[in-house]
Amino acid sequence: MKPLVPMIALPVLCMLAGYGAGQFLTDGAAIAEPAPSAAAPDAPLPEAPIADADADESKLGHSAVGGHGATPPPVGVNANIVPVGAMTVPVQKPRSVTYVVADFAVAFGDPTSADHFRLTENTIQLRDAILASLTKAAATPALAGASIDTDALSATIQQDLHPRFAGISDVLFLTFYKQDVARNRAATSR
Repeated sequence: MKPLVPMIALPVLCMLAGYGAGQFLTDGAAIAEPAPSAAAPDAPLPEAPIADADADESKLGHSAVGGHGATPPPVGVNANIVPVGAMTVPVQKPRSVTYVVADFAVAFGDPTSADHFRLTENTIQLRDAILASLTKAAATPALAGASIDTDALSATIQQDLHPRFAGISDVLFLTFYKQDVARNRAATSR
């Protein structure tokens, strides 16, 4: 019976102490409850309509181009540059595998195109196209050499993207490095 009292009293005392500490830390202010939603909890969220680029912002109350998933450019960064992300591509060689790691950004000619490609779904399509172009370039001698000409690689990727994505003025490498990894000779001789 005696061991049962501390096993019951200790959790109750801890709950009371936690409640009291919460009241003290919030100074007794009521925590705002979220407003109840009129839609069913499992209903899909409505998609934000994509407005024309020349729509009047004053009618909408917010930017017409930056819809769901749009991220504004960081302060101090050119508004025409859209960061795409880092990608890793293996380049197969007879005695080694070279892993090329690059962090990409794409420069556009005008801010309207850049805002369009800041939307998540458009950035993903752009990223996939850059990865496909980089993978295609990995099969060529351009990435197989001891040094890689990033200007030529940028021009190649830009040429691959131009028919599908209008308005691209340049493909930028924010970071670029490569690492050679020797193949295991015992595993390749079997």
